[in-house]
Amino acid sequence: MNTKRIKALFKREITDIFRDKKTLFMMVAIPLLLYPLMIVVITLIMNMAASNQAKTVYQVSFVEIEKETQEAVLDIISDEENKLVYQVEAVESKDPKKDLDAEKIHCYVTVKTVDGIREFELHYLSALEDSRTAANTLKEALEIYREDLREQGLEEIGVDPQKYLYPVTYELADQSSNEESMGNIMGSVVPMLIIFSIIFGAMYPAIDVTAGERERGTLETLLTLPVTNFEMIMSKFFAVALVACMSALLNILSLGVAVMFMVVFMADSLQGFELHLSSFVPAILITVVVMLVFALFVSAICLCTSVFAKSFKEANNYNTPIMLIFMFGGYAGMIPDLELTKITATMPIINVTLMIEQLFNLKYDYPLFGVVLLTNIAYSLLAIWVLGRIYNSEAVLFGEGFQNIKIITKRSEMKQGQMPGVGDVILLCCVTLLLMFYVGTLATLKLGFPGVAVQQGIILCLPLFYAWYLKCDRKKLFTIRKISIRNIIATIAVWIGGYSLLCLLSGILSSFLSESAMAVEETFAEFTRQPFWVFFLVIAIMPAIGEELMFRGFLFGTLKTKVRVFPAMLITSAIFGIYHMSLIKFFTTALLGLLLALVVEKSGSLFAGMLLHLMNNGFSVVLMKYPKVVETYLPLLGKETYQPVDFLVFIGVGVVFLGVGLWFMKKDLQLK
Repeated sequence: MNTKRIKALFKREITDIFRDKKTLFMMVAIPLLLYPLMIVVITLIMNMAASNQAKTVYQVSFVEIEKETQEAVLDIISDEENKLVYQVEAVESKDPKKDLDAEKIHCYVTVKTVDGIREFELHYLSALEDSRTAANTLKEALEIYREDLREQGLEEIGVDPQKYLYPVTYELADQSSNEESMGNIMGSVVPMLIIFSIIFGAMYPAIDVTAGERERGTLETLLTLPVTNFEMIMSKFFAVALVACMSALLNILSLGVAVMFMVVFMADSLQGFELHLSSFVPAILITVVVMLVFALFVSAICLCTSVFAKSFKEANNYNTPIMLIFMFGGYAGMIPDLELTKITATMPIINVTLMIEQLFNLKYDYPLFGVVLLTNIAYSLLAIWVLGRIYNSEAVLFGEGFQNIKIITKRSEMKQGQMPGVGDVILLCCVTLLLMFYVGTLATLKLGFPGVAVQQGIILCLPLFYAWYLKCDRKKLFTIRKISIRNIIATIAVWIGGYSLLCLLSGILSSFLSESAMAVEETFAEFTRQPFWVFFLVIAIMPAIGEELMFRGFLFGTLKTKVRVFPAMLITSAIFGIYHMSLIKFFTTALLGLLLALVVEKSGSLFAGMLLHLMNNGFSVVLMKYPKVVETYLPLLGKETYQPVDFLVFIGVGVVFLGVGLWFMKKDLQLK
């Protein structure tokens, strides 16, 4: 890697970016004007609304209520000591319901007597702000009126109202400082604004240096320069990251000015309100550091997505889902009881949100902050590595990208024996996930255990239908080949080694994700009540067929024709883990998915993956259904907690059997 060439390319990319008026507007104009303008406008609107409400005279009709009661209620509203700031005027109405519907009055009051007790009823329109305000004002006045009548009644019989009506008094004593209270408010809003600013600051430059280059026809020319692809992509990455960081810093500066304006306004309107902004200096400095690191991650993600697009418009479409994901992560600070822990500190996007929230709450957990920074650096490096792999793949760089969704073509116009596109893989994944979430979840809630069979049926039918509709070469797509005796033996060895490593990983994760592990155990506890053959059919046989056709067949079979085999394995395994919708199961199923893809690729037959999947799930069914029998022959699997020597056994068995199985496996080339 030549730093001089990267520097020269970096200067070129920065110059091109700053020539684009859209980028300048998104990076400079919006951050500097948006927050102050937003704060000023909101403040003015709130003041105008409060002023209008205070000046409004609300028209209220009292229906068949004596003058004495009307005057008493109106006197309570007009008494400044009661702090009912709104003005209410009693008006006559022959048809109050009609007048209320016509908005000639804001509210009307009726009364009826039940067992000597008068019950007032306030009629209003909840859809109208003025009507709601009038009703709430009358409600507060009637509550005070009721208290006055109680006190008068007790005084008439010679009883001290204070002693019997108010035997207990209370007063709220807020022990939080003004800084802590303000920090709590800012902590739920600032992370979201920062994440938005970074994603917007990175998205447009990322699109310009990738899809923009394609659209202008200059990408091919750049690739002919005497520089490596890695040097070129690093220059683009540094340029986009710089713009994203500058955008984030400008946003922080603008937001700080807006907050100072708000504080000054509050100090003028609330006497005695003091806020020491110096308390937030450490939080702001640490926030700037985490912002810069996070901007690297966002820049790499935006570049990875945009590189597949062939036009600016198409890249915008690709980045929209990415933007929504980051937006949802930015809302994490508003979720009650979600805090920065050892687990959440490793979750991308969410960890940054919770860290900034904790900083503005003036809570400094430096070890967790270190975890957040290190994980974001790791995610950034991983994204940069993926980006480099993409730029080294001409099939991806100049291929169809995500745009070729072949299923939208008429079936009569399709070529026989074609392969799906990447767009088809994405569409199938999205449709399957949505159907599992809605139809599968509903079936499970309504039917119980049979609902799991419905979910497996969805996973089985969709890829088969998709492949039939596209007129795919199903033997090639799903790798339908006979499996030799040699590969059956090798698959059994791989399963023994893989299952050992899965037990090791599951034991480690259970200590960190105990709640998720307990939720999984409770779910399967319900399943074990089923007859063994039903349990085995739904949990072992159906997934071994359906999930292999879906993930190691359609997904892996398509992706490995578009990208290199190992990245295709990683992508398929990650999607396989996501589909199981559990935090602890994500890691174990992703590892299992990687082993399954490896076996299918090494053997050249999907049947090897089906066999491995069947043995893995089938043994788990036996273990859950007959734990004492398994514990008798394999006592290590019956332990609730593992010792260091147990981990060594798992590692030893896993490495030996896995290594022997993969070494012994040989690709079957004969089509079935």
